[in-house]
Amino acid sequence: MKRIASWGGREAYQQVLCGVGSQVATHRQTGQEVAVEAKSRHRPGVLGRPGEVPTPSGFRAGLRGLVRDAIRKNPPRPYVIFVDANMPPEVASPLSPVDWVSEVNQTIAQVDEGKTAAGVYVGSSFNLLVVTNTPDHYGAEGGQTPGYHFYPIRPGLPARPIASPSALDAIETALKQAANIPSRFPEES
Repeated sequence: MKRIASWGGREAYQQVLCGVGSQVATHRQTGQEVAVEAKSRHRPGVLGRPGEVPTPSGFRAGLRGLVRDAIRKNPPRPYVIFVDANMPPEVASPLSPVDWVSEVNQTIAQVDEGKTAAGVYVGSSFNLLVVTNTPDHYGAEGGQTPGYHFYPIRPGLPARPIASPSALDAIETALKQAANIPSRFPEES
C-alpha cells in the first residue's frame, strides 16, 4: 500500500494495486473506493526531452490525448483522473494571457461524451478530473520554486455516482495543501 494523499498528519487515502494498469484508492474515513489514473504531458526541452522549452506565445495545453486515453479506461467504480500539464509557470499563472483553462474545458466537452452506443446520455466518465502543474523543473538551480497550480473539474452528472462526496473534497483539500511543508509534525500515537 502506498500513501497518495495526506494532510493534518493523517493519511487520507491508501492505494492498492489491483491488476495491470488499474489503481484503487480508499478514503480511510469513509471507506469510499475510487479508481485512479495519472497522466503526464511531455514537452520539448523539459525533463530531458529534445527541443526548445515552450514559450507563452501560441502555447496550447495539449491534453486531449491524455484525457481521452484516461476516459477510455472506463473503470467500474467512481473515477478520479490526474493530468500533470507540465506547463511553464508563466503559462499556468492566473495572470497568464494563455487561456489554458478554456482549452481544458473544451477538451473535456469534446472527449467525455458520456453516451452509450445507442446515443443515450448516461453521465460523465469521471467523478473528478484534476489538471495539475508542478513546474519545479522549470526553476533555476538554487532559485525559488515556481508556483504550483491545479484545476479541479467535477461534472454535474457522473455515470458512476460517488456515495461519499466528502472523499472527493478530501482530495481537493490535499491538493490545496500539497505545496505547504508543515512547520511541525504531530506525534505518532
